[in-house]
Amino acid sequence: MKKRVVRESNEIYLSEYGEKYSKNLETLERIFGRERTIERMIKTRESKKQKLDEEIDTLKNELQERTKQIKNLSKFLSPSISILHRKKYNRIVGSVYLSFGNKKSRYIQFHLGTEEMLKDKTKEELKEMTRRLFLRKIGQ
Repeated sequence: MKKRVVRESNEIYLSEYGEKYSKNLETLERIFGRERTIERMIKTRESKKQKLDEEIDTLKNELQERTKQIKNLSKFLSPSISILHRKKYNRIVGSVYLSFGNKKSRYIQFHLGTEEMLKDKTKEELKEMTRRLFLRKIGQ
């Protein structure tokens, strides 16, 4: 059986140089190692930040393209607007019905206000309010 050989360490212990240098660290190698680790962490985070910035830019460009498409499509939309009186809650709601042929159709409803607030408005004015809210929602 071989005898175990204990090598002598060449590490420089900072405790020999006083408390000022040895706070939370034992050796000089650990200080250099920690420095390299921190530099590597900074580089990886900066590269992640650049990737995320590029992704945000592409998403912003796509959002602008989608809003342009919605504006162009809204010119062809002819939504039917109706005014609903919610008697239980004493509210007036504007309802917009969108139909894309035989594709998915849906209602979009907008709260216009209470009957007390809107008692002097005509039905046409309420429909115009609903139309403006609808156009604002789709981004026009």
